[in-house]
This record gives sequence, C-alpha cells and structure tokens, in this order.
Amino acid sequence: MPRLKALPRIGSKKSVPVKLSSGLAFRLQAFCEAHFNAAQNQVICRAVEELISRELERDEVARERFEVAMERLTAAATGDQEGLRVVAHMRKRVNGDGP
Repeated sequence: MPRLKALPRIGSKKSVPVKLSSGLAFRLQAFCEAHFNAAQNQVICRAVEELISRELERDEVARERFEVAMERLTAAATGDQEGLRVVAHMRKRVNGDGP
C-alpha cells in the first residue's frame, strides 16, 4: 500500500492541485462572472460535493469503496491504527495463463 503523505486533518482545508483544460477554465471563468463574480474555488467545491453525492447515491459499489477509503484515510490522518481494516481483493487473470 502506498505511503500517505500530508493528509489533511479532518475539518481542515487542504489545497488540492487541479489542472483544468483551457476550455473548461474559460467556461469556469464565464460561469463565475455570470454569478456575480463568485469565487472559483467555491464553485469548484460545490461542483465536487454535488458530484460525489450524486455518484454515491446511484452506485452502491462506489459508495462501499468510498466508505472504506474514508475509514482508511480518517484512521491514517488521526493515527488510529485500530480503525484500519484489511480488505481482501481478488485479481482476475485476463489472458487465462497461470494459476
């Protein structure tokens, strides 16, 4: 498992580097201007929250994986080793060679 670096504390704000295509950045700027010069970070935060909520509502498997990831990240951020749980994953061979 990769080592987690610089996890944000629960409830703290963490800067996440986001690279937007020039077309999307242009649309974001226009949207913000049309909404009384709304701050771009607020628009992005709202869009991400709505996307996460919508996707987790419609996809049970994604919701379960999200909950596991949240538990793992919360435990790592708080140093709570007891909060970590082992999740077994199976790999399926595509070419059929080997065991």
